[in-house]
Amino acid sequence: MLSDTTTYRQITKDPTPKLEREFRAKLKALQNSNEIDIQLYRKLTTHPRAPYARATIKVHKNPIKARLLICSRGTVHYDTAQYLTKLLTPLGKTSKSYIKDSAEFCNKVKDIPGTAQLISYDVLDLFTNIPREESLDIIRQKLNSGQHALNTAMKPDSIISLLDSCIHSTYFTWGDDIYEQLHGLPMGSPLSPLISEIYMTEFENKALATSPIKPLCWFRKVDDTFVALNKTDHLNTQNNRIQLTMEQECNKTIPFLDVLISKRNDKLLTSVYRKPTHSDQYVNYQSNQPNRIKRGIISILTKRALQISSINLQEEINHLKTAFTTQNRYPPQLVERTISKTLNPANKTRATRPDHPNIYI
Repeated sequence: MLSDTTTYRQITKDPTPKLEREFRAKLKALQNSNEIDIQLYRKLTTHPRAPYARATIKVHKNPIKARLLICSRGTVHYDTAQYLTKLLTPLGKTSKSYIKDSAEFCNKVKDIPGTAQLISYDVLDLFTNIPREESLDIIRQKLNSGQHALNTAMKPDSIISLLDSCIHSTYFTWGDDIYEQLHGLPMGSPLSPLISEIYMTEFENKALATSPIKPLCWFRKVDDTFVALNKTDHLNTQNNRIQLTMEQECNKTIPFLDVLISKRNDKLLTSVYRKPTHSDQYVNYQSNQPNRIKRGIISILTKRALQISSINLQEEINHLKTAFTTQNRYPPQLVERTISKTLNPANKTRATRPDHPNIYI
């Protein structure tokens, strides 16, 4: 990862003290101009440390690859990034293609005719390839349009200035070494998901407006896009840094998020999808966790099956029963009772036995 000199470079000096001085001065100027109050100034000026990196292995990829995770909590720009993320949330999630979760996706896709080719797109290394300056220009246009009421006294230029500081701070430590990410948004910043969403909305609007082929549907969750249309590579001509891989339907099925979409009789039907590396390992019943947590896991996965499965619901329920009782050592009666109450909430009755016996003194 870090040997990729097109994405990372090693630096010799920790920039934290200099960044702290410069950012404090910027925040102080905003306080002096009454754009932020003293309480917010104090909240955003902390005693920072340098971000540090660790790696996670993505075993479901072929070939297996590692991905850097950056811990930026407690760093120079972290609290400001959190504040700006909350402030600018109305600017994100405005796309017609936006889907909140798998349940919403299944509800939307059920009305799509199963006549076109099903394709899913995945952006390669999204955060490290989002163009910073272009993203700031998009946000500046949105702020100046006045279409979004924000709860702040800060001027648009001041917001952009803070954003600029946050997203250009991309250094991190790896052991005793210090590296800098050369382009894209900082991994680990609270702002990166929001700015990515804002940029990808503009990206897809441009792509759809100029595409010679109009899709029957276009749904996106962060960097994953589900499309029903004839094959096209138009998306990869929009920006040299934003490149997408494409997966086409196979045997009239295609996975998207945790949903398997299937074509049957010119209709799109949905069921639960698990990656080949999925192990069905959850919180073991013998672990030292409250029983409500264990029941909650069963209930959540049962609700997911109910929300996603337009077909194969009973097959999925049987799979959950086996996974919990065989691989996670849950009592069969507990699994059966929890699943039944989740599937039939009207039949819930007050538990007659507590999780723990009463103690009399």
